[in-house]
Amino acid sequence: MRRAAPFRPKPGYRTTVETTVYVAEEAGGRGVGNALYARLFEALADEDLHRAYAGVAVPNLPSRALHLRFGFVPIGTFREVGTKFGRFVDVEWFERPL
Repeated sequence: MRRAAPFRPKPGYRTTVETTVYVAEEAGGRGVGNALYARLFEALADEDLHRAYAGVAVPNLPSRALHLRFGFVPIGTFREVGTKFGRFVDVEWFERPL
């Protein structure tokens, strides 16, 4: 699954999106994430957008590598902001110009 969603609902954020791709665990390492992100960024190229943000639950080295490959840079970590498998997790945030 691939998607871009508004970063925040307020008008001041209308040129900013949050991107997400989900790859089934058994499909990992086969280039699926690369293909999904490539298509997503092709679609976003025609939009009036300025920045993309992505959050990655840590640790997740494959997802981190994917975001770096697509030109995202790490900008910080929110501590215990999400939950995964019944426990709190940190989320590392990345940004990329569009």
